[in-house]
Amino acid sequence: MIKNIQQSDMATYTCIASNKLGTLKFSYYLAILENMPLNDIDVVKLPENQTAHVGDTVTFTCRSRDWPKPPVYWTRTTRAGKIIAMLEFESSSEFLVVHNVTKDHAGVYTCFIGSGSNLRKLDATLTVIDQDERLPFEPRCSLHVRRQIMEDHTSGCKTERPVDIHYCMGSCGRSYSIPQIVSSRKSSSLNQTCSCCAGVMEKLRFVTLKCPLGERKRGFYTLLSGCSCRPCTPLGDKKKTLTMTSQFMVLFFTPTVIFSCKMSKNDVNGTLRKGLNEV
Repeated sequence: MIKNIQQSDMATYTCIASNKLGTLKFSYYLAILENMPLNDIDVVKLPENQTAHVGDTVTFTCRSRDWPKPPVYWTRTTRAGKIIAMLEFESSSEFLVVHNVTKDHAGVYTCFIGSGSNLRKLDATLTVIDQDERLPFEPRCSLHVRRQIMEDHTSGCKTERPVDIHYCMGSCGRSYSIPQIVSSRKSSSLNQTCSCCAGVMEKLRFVTLKCPLGERKRGFYTLLSGCSCRPCTPLGDKKKTLTMTSQFMVLFFTPTVIFSCKMSKNDVNGTLRKGLNEV
């Protein structure tokens, strides 16, 4: 037994037991970890306020760079002020994942990180809205996740089980159209600004589809790595963009993202063509 353990005690310890029948030897390494004082809990990823549609998947993160990792647990304070321990939801300590959110999930989510005197409390508010509901102040463009059955409406084939899909939602600032003085053919008659919330393609996810006649086939859909505000496609170019991309669409949750915003033609066509070659 080692009492009042110190950093200098960190070493490999060997136990040797022997008798007339022989000798046994076991070695163990003792690692000494320092305790973290209260103001040293360094949270590198705080839970953030979020706005989600009914049916979305919401993830809150509360991550520290400290070692040993401090314990993390979560609570939710409802709009009525009731505090609920978040044990019924999928959680891996640093992450709290709530699938298929409803209006009842709205409230303040609190991350408690640490214990005893080494405890920090961090809050984030979840707002849940219906698909066609508007807020007084639209949240900024951001990536959202939801879990649902996907369907290829051309063939009627559907995914065998709900899958996670990414989509973009939110505001990209104010758009305007202001008349301008025209004095030559090169002058523009309008000064227009328009941005929309567009996704950044990351990769393809392949899935098994079950079709109306019972057969199964392979399909794919795109996963987004993030969302950003991009200039809207001019009205005259919209039809051309639709023609260019529609032949490659198999399963895509928000095709309007491609049709309404300027995205790289090579990225869109190259990614979707690659998927079709593998189906």
